Amino acid sequence: MTAWTRVLRSGDVHNNNIVSVPNAELGPSASHLELVAWRGDDGVVAVTDARCPHEFTHLAGQGVVEGCELICLAHFWRFDRAGNSFLQGSGGYREPMVPIESYPCRESDGWVEILLSQ
Repeated sequence: MTAWTRVLRSGDVHNNNIVSVPNAELGPSASHLELVAWRGDDGVVAVTDARCPHEFTHLAGQGVVEGCELICLAHFWRFDRAGNSFLQGSGGYREPMVPIESYPCRESDGWVEILLSQ
C-alpha cells in the first residue's frame, strides 16, 4: 500500500534551500529515514535521502543547491531530482556516480508530500 505523507509546509522550502525533513512526520514505518527537501531555481521541490552515498555527509549541513541540482560540498558530488549522481570535471564532463534515493513528491494545499510504500 502507498500513501502520500505530508512532511513540510511548502513555504519552508525556499528556492536554492535544503531543509531536513522531521522524522516524526514520516510515521512509524518510515521514521528510520533521514530525508531532505530542496527546491531548485525552477521552483520545483525534491525529496531525497539526507546523506551523500560517498562518505555519508549530511546534505542539509554540507550541501548547496545550484540550478536544479543538489551538491555535496564535501567532495562535490551532484544529484538531480531523480537521484542520479555525477562528479563534474573542470571541462564539463560528468562521470556517473552512486545514486541517491529520491522519493516521489508533490505540493498540495500548501504542503510538501511524499509517496511512501507502507
